Amino acid sequence: MISLIFLLILISIALFLFSEGRKKIDFMGKFTKDSTHLLRYSYSGKDTKPGMYNVKLSADVPFKVMIGIELNMAPFLQGFDPYGFIASRNNTVVFSTYLGKVNAEFVFFLEGVTAQEVKLEFGVEGNPQEVYEPHWWQRLGLFS
Repeated sequence: MISLIFLLILISIALFLFSEGRKKIDFMGKFTKDSTHLLRYSYSGKDTKPGMYNVKLSADVPFKVMIGIELNMAPFLQGFDPYGFIASRNNTVVFSTYLGKVNAEFVFFLEGVTAQEVKLEFGVEGNPQEVYEPHWWQRLGLFS
């Protein structure tokens, strides 16, 4: 009897957390959808060896960027899922992120510049300001 009650509590908590996450991703997607401060990059992983790669964003003025991906797991999760935030140094942001064999839509929400003012480069050399490690399932080769 106690294990059944415990199971019901766990299921309730899981459903609550899922619904809260879904709301966050949904409203972020709606908020950023038509913004002039939104830069998108469609990554095609078919010719890339899975691993950590540097991404560089640069502009003529200082800026900040929220980094994320566009989730499209219809009908459950659709929208902007942020996973990092960086302020530029010398008008440049460099971060390292995991790139795999799966296509991904990267989304960069910019502050201080518009998307047209930013130059984006993948696979650059140098020391990143931030490193965003892969999820455990990507390390195992799943969905990567």
